[in-house]
Formats: sequence, structure tokens, C-alpha cells
Amino acid sequence: GGGEWGGQAGGMPQYQQQVPAGPAKFDADRLNADLDEVKMQTRLLSDMLGEVNSKAEDVGENDLIRQLIRNVKIYQPRIIKLVEHVTQEEVIPTLLSVNDDLIRIIQRYEEKVQEFQDARGGGGGAG
Repeated sequence: GGGEWGGQAGGMPQYQQQVPAGPAKFDADRLNADLDEVKMQTRLLSDMLGEVNSKAEDVGENDLIRQLIRNVKIYQPRIIKLVEHVTQEEVIPTLLSVNDDLIRIIQRYEEKVQEFQDARGGGGGAG
């Protein structure tokens, strides 16, 4: 493994802004905007997975689902890093909540992939 996150640069968005006079200021607005984007993609992925009949459709063949799951798998470790490094206690519950959603959606995706493979493998007739 090691190459599963595509060509994404390793680093994280910088929410600490250097202000010329004094210490770095925390950019909560930018963080919230990014989290809204993550939540929106998670919700979209959840809706799309809900529509899939995984016994008949391979979610891994759906380009949009593939793109979304790739994004989600990039966001999740970044959110964990943020939880560890963020100095603003009030954003931590939101980060943890988003992280839980990401973990759930990744598991759901992997279950859908597994269901399709099981159905293809013909492990007994479901119906």
C-alpha cells in the first residue's frame, strides 16, 4: 500500500494564520467552511450508497462514488490530526462528530463492495 491516496500532498490546510502583530489567529470560519464541505460530501455519498442495490451493482464501478470515497478517506486522517493539534477546544466535538460520520460511511461503502462480491461469488441464492 501507501499509494492509495492518489497524488494528494501529505500536509494539512493551515488554519493558524500568521498575523503580523502578535500570535497566530485561529481561522474558525475557514475550518467551518471546510467541515461543511466534508459533511456535504459525506451526506451525498450516504444518499448514493442508499440508492445502490449492492447485490446487482458494483459501487466500485461508480465514478462519483469512487471520487467521494477517495475524498472521505483523505479527510478522515486529517480530521484526526486536527483533533490532536487544534487549540480551540470548542471545535473538537464537531471534529469528532464529523470523524464518526466519515468512519461510518467508509464502513458502509466497504460493506456494499463486500455484498456485491458475495453476490457475484454466488454464496447461496438471496431473493
